[in-house]
Amino acid sequence: MIKKVKTLALILGVLFGTLTGIIFQKSPKVVFADSATLQKIESSVQPYFEFRHPQATQNTWYKGAVILTINGEVVICLDPTTYAHEVGYTGKEFDDVEELASSSGRRYSIDGELRRKIALVYYYGYFVQQSHLNVHLTNAVVYELLGWSIQEARDGVTMEQYQAFKADVMDKVNTHKQTTSWNGQSFTVKVGESITLTDEYNVVQNLVIPNEINGFTTTLNGNQLTVTATEHAENGELYFEQPINTGIHGPSIIYRADGSQTVAKLRIKDPQSATITLDVVKNGHVKVIKTDASSGHVLDGVEFGMFDDTDTLITKGVTNDKGEFVFTIEDTTKPFYIKETQAKQGYFLNEQRFDVTVTPGQTQTIEVTNEPIPTIVTEATTLSGGKIGDVFDTHREVATMTNLVVGQAYTVYATQYDTTGKAYARQEREFVAKETTHTETFEFSVPKGYIGDLVYGEELYRKDEQVAVHFDLANKKQTITVTEPRVTTEATSETGGKVVYTHEHIKEIADFDQLVIGQEYEVVANMFTGGGQLLGTQKRTFIAIDTTHQEVFYFDVPLGHYGDTVFGEELYHKGERVAVHFDLANKKQTVKVLEPKINTFAKIGGTKDMTVGEHKELVDTLTYTDFKHGKVLVRTWVVKYGTDEVVGEQVEQLLELDGNGEVSVRLDKIDTSKLPAGKYTIMEQVFEVIEHNGTVEKGHLISEHVDNTDENQSFTVRQPVLLYTGSEDSVLFTLIGFVSVLGGAWILHQKQNA
Repeated sequence: MIKKVKTLALILGVLFGTLTGIIFQKSPKVVFADSATLQKIESSVQPYFEFRHPQATQNTWYKGAVILTINGEVVICLDPTTYAHEVGYTGKEFDDVEELASSSGRRYSIDGELRRKIALVYYYGYFVQQSHLNVHLTNAVVYELLGWSIQEARDGVTMEQYQAFKADVMDKVNTHKQTTSWNGQSFTVKVGESITLTDEYNVVQNLVIPNEINGFTTTLNGNQLTVTATEHAENGELYFEQPINTGIHGPSIIYRADGSQTVAKLRIKDPQSATITLDVVKNGHVKVIKTDASSGHVLDGVEFGMFDDTDTLITKGVTNDKGEFVFTIEDTTKPFYIKETQAKQGYFLNEQRFDVTVTPGQTQTIEVTNEPIPTIVTEATTLSGGKIGDVFDTHREVATMTNLVVGQAYTVYATQYDTTGKAYARQEREFVAKETTHTETFEFSVPKGYIGDLVYGEELYRKDEQVAVHFDLANKKQTITVTEPRVTTEATSETGGKVVYTHEHIKEIADFDQLVIGQEYEVVANMFTGGGQLLGTQKRTFIAIDTTHQEVFYFDVPLGHYGDTVFGEELYHKGERVAVHFDLANKKQTVKVLEPKINTFAKIGGTKDMTVGEHKELVDTLTYTDFKHGKVLVRTWVVKYGTDEVVGEQVEQLLELDGNGEVSVRLDKIDTSKLPAGKYTIMEQVFEVIEHNGTVEKGHLISEHVDNTDENQSFTVRQPVLLYTGSEDSVLFTLIGFVSVLGGAWILHQKQNA
């Protein structure tokens, strides 16, 4: 019985719903039909809302205990006053104006604009941020769009939370655009050029933008779409569309069931899209590619001109950092040519003319090369690497050439000049460049007898045309100074004097300058008499470690040589005499070898003789010649005439001599009164004096006078002479006188001893 009643109630409900639709729907349009059962899903949140219709006297409440679904999709309630039953529903596509009635008989309608707005509320409120709470909040916003106003929100949601949700969703709904801001517009674009479209509505980000479409390439960057026309671009329309999602795209369906709440699946009918119409201008193009003829590297900053057949310049262009520039040809029917008008710094201008024929929509490429201007860097040195050399040195000139074209033949000339530009020698070399850099080394001899600076310069030719030159008379790197080595000498004694005795060494100091570092030299020192007779030679070899050098020679005085001694030097390099210093009249090169002599004259008591027993002063007067100025030690002694038998003690005295002169030597250690009768000779020797730390030492013998038969050096001691009278008185008186003399002599002797 209960089952029959339920069946009858269901039939009546369907009939009532059908009747209501007939009464209240205008212009029914059934395009889509669907029958399904409403299902409820327990909600994870259960917010509570109260609403009030303007025509109502009390609130309608909403308890979000469940989520309503049909065929697994969430549906939105369109009648808050009617309870939703899990029963079978019949669905259809919304009419243009869909009429609805609440359980209380209140009528309201949903036109196309309201339906779109509700669909967008569903999309932004729930579909893009799905949650149970957002289902309830979305339903609340829909109720307000249908005429109810919210009065209360609680149980897990506040009014502030709801109002913020509503404001966010409605802002997105109100600003929602179905197309881009530039939808439906037309543009003209040239092949190879681009247009950039900025979408103020931010729709383009949602569209499918192919990388290539109808011969155009596209790039999407945020809300900016850049479209570039290729040579295959076609005139016409480009259409872009959002990917279709059945959850949001398609017809909106309203579901009804007798005695149950009216619900709906709300969809945005069509996906977002955009359309533009493009008119393609297919000009011709000429791309110039500029490269280095040697390295192949691209060259920027090179200027090209496009000329017509009357040689009139049409336009100019400069290559970019890729070495490229593209000329656009709008009228491809006219003849024209391309020519380089300004080369990059450091390169030759390429004057070749390139005649061009261009097909519309096509790009013709011409490749143009530039030859770099070669450079020459040179450095001239001696073979040892110096910048100074003598007349016998070989000069090396190293020329390094850069920016060459590989495979090309070149000729390089190296020339030797003086500082006035006069050429002395020239050499020629030919080579084929295997690399962009090439080095040639030249060797030159110094012109005979040339002293001064020599400058080297280079010229580089290719195909008989000079392409580089390096020549500067003031360039120090290209210059070598040719010097004549010099020698200066000074001869002295070892102590620095200009006179020596025969036993001394003579020091010869030879100073050389303007030498070539690293070179070996031989120096020859010669000793001559004042008349130019060679007395001796010494030789030395040395390697110059600087441009100056000094050698010191010591010579012995040849036996028997006296007088001026002159020294001279000769300097040899590689067997050639390169310097000499010899002048017999040059005082700095001259040392005098002295021939010291002494003569003596002996006197006793002022005469040449005395009587035995007399006590007289013995004095030797020494006459000297050719002595140095200074102290000497004079040794004096007495020998018996004609013998070497020494009589008495030797006497040594320090005397000051000066060249030539006379001094007296007193032999006060000899008691002349004791000399027996006979003849005696005084001997003399003169010695050098060496003073050291306050002491005086005897040095070399300088001169002597030791002729024991020299009358000038001799004196005589005679026997006393007795007078004879022939009488005894005379004898007696003589005897008395003799005794008196002896007595007086004895007394005198005693006084001297005292």
